[in-house]
Amino acid sequence: MHRIFTLSFYANPAMRVEKLMKHFALLGPILTVSLSVTSSALASDKPPQRDALTTYSDCTLDAALRLDDFRSDAATIARAIQSNCAIEFEIWKNETAAYMTSVDDRHSVSKSLERDQDNLLISMVLKVRKARDDLIAAESTKQHQ
Repeated sequence: MHRIFTLSFYANPAMRVEKLMKHFALLGPILTVSLSVTSSALASDKPPQRDALTTYSDCTLDAALRLDDFRSDAATIARAIQSNCAIEFEIWKNETAAYMTSVDDRHSVSKSLERDQDNLLISMVLKVRKARDDLIAAESTKQHQ
């Protein structure tokens, strides 16, 4: 029964994303840590960095669901996600850094986002795996009742 559910988990992308997102808010809280340095810039109506963050978040979630084989170590999958979403990350990083007033601040924000990206993506991969395991356990429990 576990194997059948695993196959259906991959077979229906809309369902898997919906169920995963119900179990946890994936990138928002994680990336908020990196964005805390630019909290004053977030006060405007709709800064471009929010659109860029949404695009980057969507890319990383899609890549995590598509690329993770649930056997490779999380760091390997995170590197694959990083490579897959490099353009979206650069756009988000540049949009975020653009709100800084000094060159030093822009450089500091860019370096901070680059430095934190590995850990953020590894954390995301682990959360996706936990959500998958929780979904499998819940499905198994429902089928045994």
